[in-house]
Amino acid sequence: MKKITTFIFLMVMISCNKNQSYTDNEQIRKKETRIIIQTLINSTAETTLPICTSLKKLTIKTDLKEQNKIKDSVSIIKLAPIGNILSQNNEIFIEKLLVVKSVFNQKDSLNFVSQNFCLSNLYIPKSISKSAKTISLEELKSQKINAQYMIISIPIFSSDNKKAYVEIDYYSKNRNFGMSFFLQKIGEKWKVVYSRGNWSAC
Repeated sequence: MKKITTFIFLMVMISCNKNQSYTDNEQIRKKETRIIIQTLINSTAETTLPICTSLKKLTIKTDLKEQNKIKDSVSIIKLAPIGNILSQNNEIFIEKLLVVKSVFNQKDSLNFVSQNFCLSNLYIPKSISKSAKTISLEELKSQKINAQYMIISIPIFSSDNKKAYVEIDYYSKNRNFGMSFFLQKIGEKWKVVYSRGNWSAC
């Protein structure tokens, strides 16, 4: 009986430690997300577009069917969003995250899928929305197909939270397209180390 009680106690302690670690990790990523967003807003050439205050959640997929290998030159053609804006162009395969080998590695891939279940509802911080032109999700829905805006994704982080992947979708009168950004934290600052076109509308 004593052995069983001891075993249960140890299992509870391990579970608590895991939950605490998970919570701490989320807090770190929320903080780093704010810094990353500010970095991207400062560096993007399309900041004249209003920024959606809701961040798009990327869903990480492991069942790549359309192609056996993601190549660096692949350009994906997608349509402008119809219906739920936050659910459009939001799937990404692990292989695509591993394209830039200097950013993510195979060890990080174990951490990717777990991020599907955290940080689901994030918004542009008020400190940023005060100084940048923004538009809410409700306003976008009311404007429907005439809306012009850019929407930023919630970052996908490496296991040590020192590297990140972010997508930005741009919708304007002239062109609809998406960009991918790979970032690395150097010192206390995030820097874009690689960017590429992600999709363009037909």
